[in-house]
Amino acid sequence: MLKININSITVDPEPFQTEVDPASLDLGPEALVREPAQVEFQIHRMGEKVYIRGEVTTSVDLKCARCLAGYTQPLRAKLTLLAVPGAGDEAQAGANEQPLGEEDPTLIYYAGDQLDLLSEVRGALILALPMKPLCAGTCPGLCPHCGARLAEGPCACPPPGPFSDLKNYQS
Repeated sequence: MLKININSITVDPEPFQTEVDPASLDLGPEALVREPAQVEFQIHRMGEKVYIRGEVTTSVDLKCARCLAGYTQPLRAKLTLLAVPGAGDEAQAGANEQPLGEEDPTLIYYAGDQLDLLSEVRGALILALPMKPLCAGTCPGLCPHCGARLAEGPCACPPPGPFSDLKNYQS
């Protein structure tokens, strides 16, 4: 859990650092978190509103989309949050609000005197995952005929020629 007591937050920005257990960061079946996530941010209070800005870093084990080899990739995700009291029902009332830009904070809600940031940290890491994980940008992938990993060297399959598909046609 990544809970912060709202009453302990001051008006002056304060640094906040912690580690999040990899078992609590389920990023999906394709990404396995091996080490604790490092969470570092500045947090301060503006009345009932709490402003949070920082980043989270960790490493995940992924499989290459081309050659299916496992590899470890570092992840870094930025967090910019504005927490306000409420249960989230106020989000429906904001129909006339301006669209958010890239640097605008994400609006989250808290109840009572506890602010739980675990779901926000997890969501930021999920968004930082690559859409197509590659072990290397130049990964050649697998041979389409025998399935050998081409990064380990050429396979025994004959190289395709410009007329190799015509050998399957008979008159």
